[in-house]
Amino acid sequence: MSEKDAFINQNSFSLSTANIAPPVWRDFSEYLISEGYFYSANILVGCILNKNCIAKLCENEIFYQNNKFQEINQDELIFPILYCYRHFIELSLKFFICQINNILDNENQKEKILNNHNISKLIKHFKDLYSEMYNNEYTGIKEDEVEKEIETKYEFLTNICIEFENIDKSSFAVRYITDKKGKAYFDEAISIDIEKLTEKMQEIKYIFEQINDMLDILISQKKESYEY
Repeated sequence: MSEKDAFINQNSFSLSTANIAPPVWRDFSEYLISEGYFYSANILVGCILNKNCIAKLCENEIFYQNNKFQEINQDELIFPILYCYRHFIELSLKFFICQINNILDNENQKEKILNNHNISKLIKHFKDLYSEMYNNEYTGIKEDEVEKEIETKYEFLTNICIEFENIDKSSFAVRYITDKKGKAYFDEAISIDIEKLTEKMQEIKYIFEQINDMLDILISQKKESYEY
């Protein structure tokens, strides 16, 4: 391949260089990937709702073609927005499930999780493992204290997952026009409130950050216990 066409450059280090799964982050790369999808969706939403964002991009000629400004169409951007937000939820839940399985020493569970793209089933599986973890003597947290917190967050997360699955049950509907049999995924128009969608996703991000911080602490405690 001609060097001028290659965008992979192992020796390139600049503000415009991105690294894929660097070794120092390898244990946390799955969560980093999920956050990448979340922030990508946020940027696309910003381009729809924030004219300043559009103007900035236009300065870089991203939306110019043949010297003419190309209007941003939210009916086009909604597909990658929905996919990125949904994928953020899916990857985050899978990461948390794997982390809890690690804490509980549950082996041979990863393949089962990776092959599941149903986020409603993933959130239920997460909730079950979450309860199991806190009922375990290792954590030292009383069941009644945790259950109230779980149920409050679980209901909200489940409702959002159901909303996504009403649009796209297996993450294919916002990526392809038809299924493998040629049947259209959408028979009629569906209106998406982009502002409300983004608002709810920010809430989910906050909850996931809490869960991630909590699991980090528990995993650290487990590693420390092995050292003694």
